[in-house]
Amino acid sequence: MLRFRLLLASLPLLLAAVCVSQASAAPLAAPAASCTSKSYAYAGLISRRTGAGIKATLTALAPAQVRQGHVAAWIGVGRFQPMAMSESWNGGSPACNGFAYHFANLQVATQRGSWRQLGAATTLADSGYLVRSRTPAGFVAQSA
Repeated sequence: MLRFRLLLASLPLLLAAVCVSQASAAPLAAPAASCTSKSYAYAGLISRRTGAGIKATLTALAPAQVRQGHVAAWIGVGRFQPMAMSESWNGGSPACNGFAYHFANLQVATQRGSWRQLGAATTLADSGYLVRSRTPAGFVAQSA
């Protein structure tokens, strides 16, 4: 398993991709049986409160199965909305990629510089991808 500790302060939007080696002995993350017809697909959470930053521990639960394009897990702040997101890009083909990422220790920075749990958030899950095992401090994003 890969572990990354990511910390973002007041940045507009920073993508931190979690790269997964295909050479691992762990089973591959199964690709979605069917997925969105869009090139990009997302599964993750967007905070309902504004924030100045976000931090989390990201873990790839299994090696990704990328049929076309790429997959990634990232955290960032866009328009003052902290978000923790997984992404699949299929390169414009009808391919569905597979992944499973665990987002843990999710915290949002307030404008005053203190940290709090992510708390209330909107779930984004495009067709073929889902958010599960949601807690106040984390969740799993994966192909369905």
